[in-house]
Amino acid sequence: MPASGLIRVDPQVPLDRVALIGCAVLTGVGAVFNAAEPKPGESAVVTGCGGVGLNIVQACAIAGANPIVAVDVVEAKLELARQFGATHTIDARENNVVDRVRALTKGLGAHYAFVAVGSVEALEKGLAMTRRAGTTLAVGVPHMDSKLSLSPLALIMDEKTLRGTLYGSCDFALDVPLVIDLYMSGRLKLDELISREFPLERLSDALTQLESGDVARSIIRPTAA
Repeated sequence: MPASGLIRVDPQVPLDRVALIGCAVLTGVGAVFNAAEPKPGESAVVTGCGGVGLNIVQACAIAGANPIVAVDVVEAKLELARQFGATHTIDARENNVVDRVRALTKGLGAHYAFVAVGSVEALEKGLAMTRRAGTTLAVGVPHMDSKLSLSPLALIMDEKTLRGTLYGSCDFALDVPLVIDLYMSGRLKLDELISREFPLERLSDALTQLESGDVARSIIRPTAA
């Protein structure tokens, strides 16, 4: 490993918590702090409340966004989203999500729509959820053959922004220490992200639960408690 690929961390920080930062946490937190930069009181909607989406929710809460609307199809994930700072939750299977978001934002739509699932349909709905001059952020990665359909006229007339963000648009040397500081100060939840621990020989079980959406994040250890 070249020295440029290493980041020194405080030895007091548990390494199993540091392991979480490497993908889901940086992607979610960075999408808020680096790509969106919401101001206190601005509204946000987060579609997809897995490991990445939960970190978008809690970063929005840290930034002072309000309301923060979490959208998913799994009630357990919506409950986690409430624990991570969502002020409202919507089950996408039972509601017209766009109408609900507009109702929660005084009919205007959200300032920011974060789409943390790899779905073109969710991305199109994200654009519809934002207000005039709002921003939709594509965080989840759709299939490489996916195509997005949108009206350029609507984009122009409503002055909306569609932005992609890869890995939270992070500068690792700056953002990893920032996330660790937020965790150590009690402002960022990492412990609560860990749903299960698995021994290495049950790696396939851990991947199955991740695919099914039964966990937020799992820790793989040579031996599990």
